[in-house]
Amino acid sequence: MFAVGMGVLLFAFSSQNRANSGNRTRSGLICALAVGVMIAMWADFATEFTWPNLQHASHFYAVVSTPFPLLLLLAARASKVRAGATIAAATYMFIYIGMILVLPLFPAHPKLAPVYHPVDHMVPPAFPLLLIVPAVAIDVISWLFTRSSKSIAQPPASPGATLPRPRWWRDWLLALLFAAVFLAIIFAVQWPFSTFLLSDGADNRFFARSGHWPYFAKPGDWVNRFWDWDNDPITFKGMALAFLRAFISARVGLLLGSYLLRLKR
Repeated sequence: MFAVGMGVLLFAFSSQNRANSGNRTRSGLICALAVGVMIAMWADFATEFTWPNLQHASHFYAVVSTPFPLLLLLAARASKVRAGATIAAATYMFIYIGMILVLPLFPAHPKLAPVYHPVDHMVPPAFPLLLIVPAVAIDVISWLFTRSSKSIAQPPASPGATLPRPRWWRDWLLALLFAAVFLAIIFAVQWPFSTFLLSDGADNRFFARSGHWPYFAKPGDWVNRFWDWDNDPITFKGMALAFLRAFISARVGLLLGSYLLRLKR
């Protein structure tokens, strides 16, 4: 599955770079949508670490800081469309919300014991992460950086003057900035939002507080409380590890994005 997704991603970006100017925006949109599908795939791989019940634990922030900055920055840098990261994050959320709304419409019954939680329909995933919020910030920062870079790289006034060379350390500083912004925003939005997802206000078809539990999960008050609150609290060490992961992920995302901009075949 992952290999197929990567193949589609490479094909989409190579087609974008070979497209003429009239089709480049449409090709860039397709690339951003393809990255959104990859985000949804990675979110599926990380499901067991990203339940709403785990979003007050330190390990959750280390997990989400590993794949998602890479993919969001890849979309922001390599897709030739405005708001590439936002489009990718919105695609991921649209896929998950679509599954939440559509899957329960199909009847299904468990055929393998033990059945602790009777269900009569297909079970959807939990509500998606609010990645669209840090994605908007990434797009804004990318736009501001591109604008400032263009103003710095204006043609020289005299014929003999040379253009300034691009500084190699800029992407490293950008990776630090993106990592800090991503981690700060995802903490600010997911901490209170996970509290809401475990409350009675989320017990409906859209947020699916109680709709995503499988048939082998024993009912109890544990489904509506936070786990690992005592064993894995938010600490400076835990958040430093999450920041390190976000920094490495962001730097790799910028590097891959620059490579995909040059990919032709």
